[in-house]
Amino acid sequence: MDHADPSLSIVTGATRYYEGDAPPDLVLNTTLTESSGAQRVLRYLRHSWSSAAFYGVLRTSAVRKALPIPNVMGADWLFVAALSFNGRVLTITETHLNRRRGGTSASFERIAEVSGLPQRAARNPHLAIALNQYRDITRNCAAYANLSRPRRTALGLAAIGAVVVGHPFDIFWDAVGPLVLHPRVIGLTGPLRDRWRASHPA
Repeated sequence: MDHADPSLSIVTGATRYYEGDAPPDLVLNTTLTESSGAQRVLRYLRHSWSSAAFYGVLRTSAVRKALPIPNVMGADWLFVAALSFNGRVLTITETHLNRRRGGTSASFERIAEVSGLPQRAARNPHLAIALNQYRDITRNCAAYANLSRPRRTALGLAAIGAVVVGHPFDIFWDAVGPLVLHPRVIGLTGPLRDRWRASHPA
């Protein structure tokens, strides 16, 4: 990180995700260069939930304000949001983070299990993250301490809106996915699906 530029909180590389023997997928991490910390947080929540910036080079003064990291669903996203509030985030494409898919982040259920969270935290994870973000901004995280109480509340509410507006299909699937994939539903729809496939060969 360029210490001569105090506006930077995070500098990270593009992520190369490996899975089996397949060539890696290249994913550009978050770049947030808005002059306003609030704008950076809201843009992050709307458009990019990559938490790979978590593994970048972090400015110590920004990290201290963002600690402790709460043990809640989406804790890494809360941490990156808090860091982005206190400085810009850059991705350097000439440098790479090498990661394997799966592990703890394979599913929200796995995240809850490894983090010691109740399984209900994984039932509607995106709404849970939105509410956790609200709590973090409005009362838990020192990174936002320079905001007045009304401005912290306003940013917290805007954060909920950013998650909902930016991830409507994720929120919808959180609600209906378990019903669609329930064994009883699959038992009812499976024969219809097989009949349709038989009459519509590929």
